[in-house]
Amino acid sequence: MELFLQLAAAGICLFFVWRIYQSIKNQPEAFSKEKMSKSFYTVGLLTLALIAFVAVMVMFVRSN
Repeated sequence: MELFLQLAAAGICLFFVWRIYQSIKNQPEAFSKEKMSKSFYTVGLLTLALIAFVAVMVMFVRSN
């Protein structure tokens, strides 16, 4: 059973790698420097918001 799960995980990983390769090959403009910069900026802001939200929730739980 363990061998089957390892083979299944390897197959799924290969599928995802193939899909990523196909998307990069078919849409190279989606990975331009400008678009990646905008994406990293947005992800950074969302990360800071999530950290702040978690910090507020931790302080709320500790105060009760």
